[in-house]
Amino acid sequence: MPPALGDYAIIKISPKVIDENGAPIEDAEVHVAVGNPLEYKDGYNDFRGRSDEQGLFVIESEIQTNIVIKVKKLGYYSSRIIYIPPQNQMLHNIKSGDKIQPWNPTIPIMLKKIGKPIPMIVRLGLSGGALYIYHPPKLGEEVGFDMIKADWVQPNGKGEIADLLIRFDSEFLSPESYKTDATIRFPNPDDGLLPITELIGEESELKYPRIAPENGYEVKSLNVKSPIYEARSEAKEKQPLGYLLRIRTVRDKSTNKITSAQYGKIVGRSNAQENSNPFEFNTVNRNEKRELVLEPSFTFSSYLNPTPNDRNLEYDQQNNLAPEADKGVTLAP
Repeated sequence: MPPALGDYAIIKISPKVIDENGAPIEDAEVHVAVGNPLEYKDGYNDFRGRSDEQGLFVIESEIQTNIVIKVKKLGYYSSRIIYIPPQNQMLHNIKSGDKIQPWNPTIPIMLKKIGKPIPMIVRLGLSGGALYIYHPPKLGEEVGFDMIKADWVQPNGKGEIADLLIRFDSEFLSPESYKTDATIRFPNPDDGLLPITELIGEESELKYPRIAPENGYEVKSLNVKSPIYEARSEAKEKQPLGYLLRIRTVRDKSTNKITSAQYGKIVGRSNAQENSNPFEFNTVNRNEKRELVLEPSFTFSSYLNPTPNDRNLEYDQQNNLAPEADKGVTLAP
């Protein structure tokens, strides 16, 4: 049974601001919004202040729902976290004045330093209504895809270099029964993907690694099926949260050393609640007459460093080098 109107439990928490090494950060701006039906009021359920020398900012408040904690400091990317008290106790058998347990837990929140952000080629296909959706020119055979141009290679598009070879195998039995499976592979044996299975400090604006490693790009091909909308937390085989990418790799035959390569990152959906691959294949209806004409498609979000041999993947959030990009749009780093 939900609490009666006007019944509010009491909660006490201690957000702790830390850096990427776990050390406390002092004097960070902290904003704690305790979500309840009352109007926010500073010092009651809308708290603002700064972290102390231990990185802590302690609040005590009435509560009925969850808590949003925002942290920022000059020279760092801002961070945001939603704190859900254990077992959501405030929603069950609450009487005014009950204390939410555990009492005064420490909640670490990581701030990541702004390093050396650079202009990048950014195309976000998995947010904002999937801006970039690609339809295969052929089914049942491999077609080259140019990652820099974001298009199929000639004569199927304006692409010049086949960074990927993609094959679509689709099946349309009826309007209620259809699927699209696809394979992706790298024609260059030194190109490849490095799966990202965990995000460190994902509460930060900068969720993905800022530097691509030199080696480890061992995934040379992928088999991706039509998405099954299952919760990531319940999936037996969890899809990667993203990939680090190396393309256009050149190796010196005499020394066997890599002399040139371009690096990037493929990022997944921002909420990461569904167990979907960052390369998402699906079936869409794009018939202008609104007749049911199903076509396979795929989409993904990418950040590409335009400079060969530069492994920096920290985007400056403003200078998108994709020629079709809206230059006034601010994107995540």
